[in-house]
Amino acid sequence: GMCHRRLVAFALMLAAAMMLDHVKRKDLADRLRRAIDATLNIDMVRTGDLGGKASTSEFTRALVSRIRNG
Repeated sequence: GMCHRRLVAFALMLAAAMMLDHVKRKDLADRLRRAIDATLNIDMVRTGDLGGKASTSEFTRALVSRIRNG
């Protein structure tokens, strides 16, 4: 269901960070990890599976904003 798809999306984002590490782009990997962390723990934008009320689209917009703005 939706919960499974969201968890897969998080796994893919973290895998992307690992790939960036692998290709020696630690700067970008760290930026992605920081954006995920800040979106979840500072902005408190969370989908229902993580105890929040945000839609997947709302979470994605918040994450992209964090990635763009550091």
